[in-house]
Amino acid sequence: MPFVEDFTLFFQSSEFATDAMLGGEPVRGIFDNGYQAFEVAAGVYATGPVFLIASSDVPENVDGLSLVMGSDVWNVVEPEPDGTGTTLLRLRKG
Repeated sequence: MPFVEDFTLFFQSSEFATDAMLGGEPVRGIFDNGYQAFEVAAGVYATGPVFLIASSDVPENVDGLSLVMGSDVWNVVEPEPDGTGTTLLRLRKG
């Protein structure tokens, strides 16, 4: 049986979460623009901002969608579901 957690409290805007629009739909997640290294090819690493979101809020074809937070626009370059009910969206400035 897969591990699935209730992240409702974690994704409250009064706690850690930020309201955003993903592909024109409202979502709530945790934005992090700190150092995050990820492998883009064998031995090739890149850094970039990420947005942690409930997997149930991720559209089926999320690659390339715009994530808008205030006046900032980011493009989703890679979703990474973690198997626990959250997905990390790797972002690039739009």
